[in-house]
Amino acid sequence: MDVKIQEIVEETEVMDHWFGTILVSGVQLRLSFKAFCKIQDADFFVALSYKQECAAPSQNHGFMHEYCNMVGGYIKNALDQQHIETKLNLPVVARENKSLFLNYGSEKNLITDRWKLMVTDVSIYCMVTIEVIGDLKLSGENLEFVDSGDINFF
Repeated sequence: MDVKIQEIVEETEVMDHWFGTILVSGVQLRLSFKAFCKIQDADFFVALSYKQECAAPSQNHGFMHEYCNMVGGYIKNALDQQHIETKLNLPVVARENKSLFLNYGSEKNLITDRWKLMVTDVSIYCMVTIEVIGDLKLSGENLEFVDSGDINFF
């Protein structure tokens, strides 16, 4: 199954009806990852993961929790490799987007990226916002990203 990634250039905060979020924070940075989707789109990914026709509503919420948890853990691991100490919060899933999860200090120290994961006509919209606090230097040569070729959400 082909998963396509498309960059989103519009500056929008709400990208779909349901969203999951997870925070990764430390002394040097605060990061929020958000994933947005329609509940029907979450059905598709859950059914695919469980190899069944349709998903129960609780499985959809579980999928969003687990997806955010996996991405947050992956980010935390990459930061650990850079010797940047962070803590990982528990993921939250909710309807709509109320930007109450992070109060950013200054817009000048913010890095934001948005993208969409697509399989046929099903999408998950993703957004990451990073607030850099003080001097933070990242060296790409020490970052190790492993692509196993498989995506397992549960």
